[in-house]
Amino acid sequence: MTTNRPDVAEALLAAGWTHNGNELRNGDLFWRATTQPGDSALRRGVDWIAEFTPHCPAIAVVAACLAAAGQPVDQLADVIPLRPHATPTV
Repeated sequence: MTTNRPDVAEALLAAGWTHNGNELRNGDLFWRATTQPGDSALRRGVDWIAEFTPHCPAIAVVAACLAAAGQPVDQLADVIPLRPHATPTV
């Protein structure tokens, strides 16, 4: 699977989602990067649930996917950093 959102894909895979062609799957939910760089979308069956712009933070996309799948919110901290790492200043 190729994606313009490897951060989201990595987090969803860590949360137990699986590869399904060009999408990631959890039950009847599917997430995939769309044709526009950085865009992605979440669907259930043939119905689209949400579309995410490239400016949407990975944590928001992952949280929406986990919530739609009914996965525990506390699992979010296991698959994506909740706080950005501070960049040391010199």
